[in-house]
Amino acid sequence: KRHQSFALGEPKESFRRTLGSLLIDTNASTIQEIVDLNNKAIGLLGSTIYKDKMQVSLLRTEHSKLGHTIARTLVAELRLRARESRVNSIEVTDGFMANYVRDALESDGFTRQADGIYVTLCSSETTTPRDLLATIIAAERENSWDLESLKDNLESPRTQESLLTTEYACRPSLIDAEEIDTYMIPINSVWAYELLGSGNPPLFSRKQELGLGAEHVYYRTPSGTTPSSPSRILWYRTDKGFERGALVAYSYLKAVGLYNPRDAHHRFSRLGIFSLENIERQANR
Repeated sequence: KRHQSFALGEPKESFRRTLGSLLIDTNASTIQEIVDLNNKAIGLLGSTIYKDKMQVSLLRTEHSKLGHTIARTLVAELRLRARESRVNSIEVTDGFMANYVRDALESDGFTRQADGIYVTLCSSETTTPRDLLATIIAAERENSWDLESLKDNLESPRTQESLLTTEYACRPSLIDAEEIDTYMIPINSVWAYELLGSGNPPLFSRKQELGLGAEHVYYRTPSGTTPSSPSRILWYRTDKGFERGALVAYSYLKAVGLYNPRDAHHRFSRLGIFSLENIERQANR
């Protein structure tokens, strides 16, 4: 009852049938309840693997301030599970998702279909625009999906923004194209863990909102080359214990702005880990 969608008129028997279908084949299906530190249920995730596709029939979170963040986190979790299961696409068929869950899916790059389901591709391979276009066309034909917007972004004339939009929607697949600017940026162990979750935790744990967040802010001096946006950032660890230049994560650079330290801290403190003193030191006047 905690997860039945009463607000959207979900019948009890419909909910029980969905649960039952997930429990029939425990080899292919997974159902998991997400709870907070007080063991209060805040989410439900149920999925089944069919050949090279993961079908998600339950994607629920509680309606609360945290529920919206949990929704985005669960949607990101879908791609991680798909990668672990080595599937190439995800289909979300839950017809009783809250609007903020649907918003989370669309923000994550899922494409809504006419029947209300959401789909995405998630191959782990590096590919060219031409090969990715062929993959998208094949997925459309096989599953009767409409992925026209993704195809349009790969057609000529292509732009960096159109390519990165489709790459983001199909991640972790990466597009190898000369139109995409990519920057390698060093990051030390403390910041790597705090921002990217890479490496061993320090004495104090990460800020919860950073660990769950889909957006971060990074600070640099305004001197030197200014990265263009949109573009791609490859992070490499600089501390001992890592191979020199070892890549630990990548990000999409959506925007670059110039601020004085106080304005930057006031506007972005919830999205970063630098204190005002850190920013002032980095800014070098």
